[in-house]
Amino acid sequence: MARAKNKLTLTLPGRNETSSDIAGTLAESIVYDLPWNYHEQYISRVRSADEARLRDAADTLVHQDALTWVIVGDLSRIEAEVRALEIGPVTLLDADGRPQDR
Repeated sequence: MARAKNKLTLTLPGRNETSSDIAGTLAESIVYDLPWNYHEQYISRVRSADEARLRDAADTLVHQDALTWVIVGDLSRIEAEVRALEIGPVTLLDADGRPQDR
């Protein structure tokens, strides 16, 4: 978690080095209707986030029953292990995305 927080906060100055970068940040603020002080409070909000708060956000935003897992690999080598995970029904697709009978 510390590593993720560092990446989000310590790279922030580098993401606003040029006039173009700053214009992009301002455009993002307008597009997403962010409050005028969003970027002032960003670092403190990220730094204060704890595991419970992140879990609550994930539970609100990520609907596990609606996820689709896409697993790519050599079928002969991974099929048994993938099925053993029991993460849901397995549908085999060819290289063009067409379902395959098996």
